[in-house]
Amino acid sequence: MSRFLRSLLLVACTTFATQAIAQDAPPDERGMEKIKRFMEVCLSTPDMDEAGKILIAEKVVHVSKRDKNDPRKLNPDSLRFAFKKAYGNVKLYDAVLVRSVLTGTSAVGFGPTAQKGKLFKYFIAKKDGVGGMPAPIQVFYPEGGEDPVVYDFGSF
Repeated sequence: MSRFLRSLLLVACTTFATQAIAQDAPPDERGMEKIKRFMEVCLSTPDMDEAGKILIAEKVVHVSKRDKNDPRKLNPDSLRFAFKKAYGNVKLYDAVLVRSVLTGTSAVGFGPTAQKGKLFKYFIAKKDGVGGMPAPIQVFYPEGGEDPVVYDFGSF
């Protein structure tokens, strides 16, 4: 089988599996409020490290994003990669929900940060005149009714 056909088959299987697991779901306004707050903090705080500290203090992002040595700030990997990208790009987006999807994920985190719950992708619109697709921002709703948190923000 040619490399092209194998790639095509892999994409088709992956797409089918993703569609079988993920399903459109009505949005929960609490999740959108967390995304809006995430965006507000990034836009209004001139220092990226300080913005991360605010998001941790206000419990906007998941506990797994905390630095294990200093839980008042984002962990170094989040800060250097996903948050750096989001902090720089959030200005390209409006806090407008295009679509919300319930994923098949039922738990997030690892070890002491592990939690059961539901993970949604909230697709956030680009501003008018800005090219590109909406950003899939993941919001986690912990089991037991705790407040949702932004789990993955690197798509901004």
